[in-house]
Amino acid sequence: MTQDFVQTAAGDIVNLSTVKRVQLVGSTVIFYHVDNTQTSYAFASGDEAITFFIDLEAILGPSSVSDPLVYSMVPSSMAVTSGPIAATITGKSFDATAQAFLVNASGSFSLGAAFVDSTQLTATVPNSLGVGVYDLIYTDDNGKVFRKPNAFNVY
Repeated sequence: MTQDFVQTAAGDIVNLSTVKRVQLVGSTVIFYHVDNTQTSYAFASGDEAITFFIDLEAILGPSSVSDPLVYSMVPSSMAVTSGPIAATITGKSFDATAQAFLVNASGSFSLGAAFVDSTQLTATVPNSLGVGVYDLIYTDDNGKVFRKPNAFNVY
């Protein structure tokens, strides 16, 4: 269930459906609204924590939230003399048409990614990589692209 409003300890009502940005500054949470107004809540020194959830899909729209995101690649490194090695890429909103590449100044190398589900791909890191740090690039047939900098290291 999504709440559109939240009441602060001071009794102020914050309309979350109009929030475009949230900022934490020291002990103050500032809610910036689409009409360029602000609502803030300052924590007292005895307050232990605050937890709030923002429905980004409601604020940003479904296409922003459903864009693919790569969390990790395991393993994240290998010796230049090893390979090819099997790897697992985890994230969200992966598509069955996904492709993955390792890229640096020396070139782009396909990982032959295989779709497992919307959160996981399997891949093969080729033995043709030279020493260096590589970015991981995710692409799919829907035109979605995500770049994870410094995702893989060959030493």
